[in-house]
Amino acid sequence: MSQSSPDFESSSQDNASYLAALTCPIYLLHEFIGWVLLNRLPEYNPLFKLLTVIVIIFALSAAVHVCEKRLAGWLKAKLPA
Repeated sequence: MSQSSPDFESSSQDNASYLAALTCPIYLLHEFIGWVLLNRLPEYNPLFKLLTVIVIIFALSAAVHVCEKRLAGWLKAKLPA
């Protein structure tokens, strides 16, 4: 009977939570920015172009998520309850 370590489960849960939190920014950013990037990037290799757009959208979504978390904490501290 094997048991997984609590650290692994916690880490997996944290990663899943983080990825789940990115779904809203991805949803909001992907269509417009994705199409703009697909149309603006050179026609070198379609797969490279697609992967580049995916990486950029994930990076932008992560940046939005981080800014949103920091702003939410600041607003909670500044606004009356």
